[in-house]
Amino acid sequence: MIYMMSTVGIAMILFAKSHPGEVDSNFYGFLALNEFFTLMFLRTRSSLKYYPLSSNVVLFVFLYYFNVSAYAFSELGLYLMIFSILCL
Repeated sequence: MIYMMSTVGIAMILFAKSHPGEVDSNFYGFLALNEFFTLMFLRTRSSLKYYPLSSNVVLFVFLYYFNVSAYAFSELGLYLMIFSILCL
């Protein structure tokens, strides 16, 4: 409950400008699923060492692109971010 309520406050900070459709809720839904699958399926030392770093870099690149671009291909960027993290 607290986790889902905090997304409303964070959405006002990260997605303050005009954005298409449900980019913010899809972003937070993917973060929740990524967190769950990371807790369940990451077991080896190498995956615990490199996966968080590489997935956070991809997340920050998406957020940077979203905040710098003017409403251009935000949903496509979101789907590209999701696909990139799933392929890591």
